[in-house]
Amino acid sequence: ITSGNSFVKDCSVHHSHQRCFVIHGTNNLLLTRNVAFDTFGHCLFVEDGVETDNIISYNLVMTTKPLDTAPN
Repeated sequence: ITSGNSFVKDCSVHHSHQRCFVIHGTNNLLLTRNVAFDTFGHCLFVEDGVETDNIISYNLVMTTKPLDTAPN
């Protein structure tokens, strides 16, 4: 799998209170082999919809919860 020179790989996000991996205004990004666990809200999302040629592959997301249940 190839993309541009930008990548996020082999990272973990856990016990996050808002979001995990957000692609915002970014093109040619490789987002691969990441793990998100026990989080609130969106985990993998493209924010504006104008982003192109991004590759999102082999990511694991477990135990997501609605934002309205997050502690203050």
